[in-house]
Amino acid sequence: DALLDELDPARLRSWLADEVWRRQPATRLAPLAPPPAAERVRITPGPLLWLRPDGERVVLGLGDRHLTLPSEAHPFLAALLAAPEGFDVAGWDGRLDATSRAVVIERLATEGVVVPA
Repeated sequence: DALLDELDPARLRSWLADEVWRRQPATRLAPLAPPPAAERVRITPGPLLWLRPDGERVVLGLGDRHLTLPSEAHPFLAALLAAPEGFDVAGWDGRLDATSRAVVIERLATEGVVVPA
């Protein structure tokens, strides 16, 4: 009972999800070179992706690893995850400026999460 009093249910859920997915085979393989910049991208097939805020950062879970980005990227990433068939990067009108969007997309492409649609 004393241990249960010290455990935060949200942190425990997060840890449990990480442990389950950490043991899955890496199916989102990073390309040898990121694809060229694209105005429209799609999510690659692979394990479940999840997004969670973490203070001043946002964490994108890729199954076998995590990407940590500034919290300003959260709405952009949420919109991208909500459009797995294709996402118009250039047409997105949220708080993230064009340069920041390009950096996020390049990072996701490098990790094998998105490819040009």
